Amino acid sequence: MFNPLIDTPPDNFNDYPIATSYRVVLEYFRLCRDSGLDDTEKGYLATSLFFKVEGEGPDKALEVLSRYGQDVFEFIAWYISRGAADDESEAERVEKERVEKEEDRVFDILVDSERIFAGFRQAYGIDLRFENMHWWDFLTLLNNIPESTRLSDVMRIRGQKLPKPTKHNGEELERMQKLKRKFLLGGETEEEERMNDSAAAIFGAWG
Repeated sequence: MFNPLIDTPPDNFNDYPIATSYRVVLEYFRLCRDSGLDDTEKGYLATSLFFKVEGEGPDKALEVLSRYGQDVFEFIAWYISRGAADDESEAERVEKERVEKEEDRVFDILVDSERIFAGFRQAYGIDLRFENMHWWDFLTLLNNIPESTRLSDVMRIRGQKLPKPTKHNGEELERMQKLKRKFLLGGETEEEERMNDSAAAIFGAWG
């Protein structure tokens, strides 16, 4: 398990430098949702995102892909998960994915971008417009963002279960329903699932 106090986040893949900014991963998520690209194109562009460092052009992506193939995408998946794959067995991973699909999603890193931005300003005094922090550092801060932020508040609203209607809670139930509709991920939740499927397809297209 990665320990931010004593461990150094990765900055290369087999001695190829990688672009470590959190922005790169956000661009990757947006790329996965682009229905105008096929899986092979997405695989190439995804690699270009992570290996375009210090002026290196997109040809660096072809070099890395031709040399390491599927290992590149396994590294990208490992990197995005902050090494989580190292900390769980295959059975644990499958069970975790099953539970996550059954539960209502309460967070979308792209849909909630404004709330993430505001939360970092409020909680840490960090203006993300001027920061290019490592993705793993970004995740550490995001995972520990205080409950006092609007992001946490919206996540709580999305995950809150509605009580059974009674003759006494009509107004409160209506208020909660309005809030849940306001912040419903809805189609974005379904798109996120498709994005996960698309990411798997991207990796397979270059296998």
